[in-house]
Amino acid sequence: MLQEQMADMKEKMRATEATGTAGNGLVEVTMNGENEVKKIKINPECVTPDDVEGLEDLLISAFHDAKEKIDEACPTPGMGSMGLPF
Repeated sequence: MLQEQMADMKEKMRATEATGTAGNGLVEVTMNGENEVKKIKINPECVTPDDVEGLEDLLISAFHDAKEKIDEACPTPGMGSMGLPF
C-alpha cells in the first residue's frame, strides 16, 4: 500500500507542471514536479548584448517562481501523513 502511494505521488509530480514568469512575462520557465525544466521562453525584447546580466536575473527569477508553484502544487508530505507513526 505504501509503495502504491509513493508511485502515485511520483506520477502526480511528474505530470504536474508549473510556469514561472519574470519581468512581466519577458521570461517564462516551465518545470514539472520533479524539478525538470520542460520549456524556456524568452521574449526577444529582453535580449540585448549589453544587458546579459539582466536576462540572467530574469531567468533566475522565473526558475524560482516556477519552483514555488511546483512546491505549492506538490507538497512533500511528512512521514506522519503517509500513515507512519513518526
